[in-house]
Amino acid sequence: MKEIKLSVIIISYNQEKYISETIESVLNQKTNFQYEIILADDCSKDNTFKIMETYAKKYPKIIKLLKREKNLGTTQNELDASLQSRGEYITKLDGDDYWIDENKIQKQIDFLDAHPEYIGITHLQEIRNLKNELLGYFPAGFKEGEITIEEYCSNKKRYAYTATIYRNFYKKPECVEDMKYLMSLDRLIEDAQTSVYILTQGKLKTITDPMMVYRMRNEEGESNFNSNHKMNQIQMSYINIYLKMEEFFQHKYNFYKKYEKSITIGIAYSLCKFNFKDASAFYKICPKKYRAKIILLMPINCIKILYKKVVKKQS
Repeated sequence: MKEIKLSVIIISYNQEKYISETIESVLNQKTNFQYEIILADDCSKDNTFKIMETYAKKYPKIIKLLKREKNLGTTQNELDASLQSRGEYITKLDGDDYWIDENKIQKQIDFLDAHPEYIGITHLQEIRNLKNELLGYFPAGFKEGEITIEEYCSNKKRYAYTATIYRNFYKKPECVEDMKYLMSLDRLIEDAQTSVYILTQGKLKTITDPMMVYRMRNEEGESNFNSNHKMNQIQMSYINIYLKMEEFFQHKYNFYKKYEKSITIGIAYSLCKFNFKDASAFYKICPKKYRAKIILLMPINCIKILYKKVVKKQS
């Protein structure tokens, strides 16, 4: 067998409406190298696993199907799949998103092969709703160039983790131990930890080609994280993750700009809804040295939230 160049990790939970398009977008890739697809369904209650099973039987040389005996949660599901990857490079794709450029992974791998000084390469995402209407692009203001850990932590630059192909550090024992801890910080959120850890290993190349779609699913009845959790729950989860990562990295990296946004949004959103209990909880979780600064930002953030809820909605 030829050496596996890339491992594509596809994780899913109750995504029967979308999973075929996701898998097909990977199978349609044109490459001069061999890649593997690892399908990791987390005990879906619908037909997601059966659909995956059909693809695995049809493409046994490409697809590896992981069957879970119990629901692991997003982070452990992804971690276990990543630990089983064989590729020199690795990338993750959610079971409701899909690629739109058949040359996507060839472009990214060609760059990484030619530029060993980069840990990975990332690109823009299209954001589309369930009607396939283009809502915009993520990240906003994304430019061609590179991203370092310092720029990312200070929020000067952002990137989409699921658009990224990076060198497979799961082959290094020390990185595996780090990721086992980081993936234990939250049962359902893995993008914050992995996005940071990639950059601790080196800088990322950024290109502006929008080669994938992030499917926006906020409607009632959907199975994704954002549809099943309230705004305050989501913000509090991210704050906890960043605070714990600061301790893990022994304050080598300052994540204040990361959790400042979640704290200010959390307090402002709660105040706009007269939810003083949640507002107090966000204030208390904030490190004391930053509390005065957070309070000074409150009026601005409250105005922004009210503007989005009232003015933009009416327009």
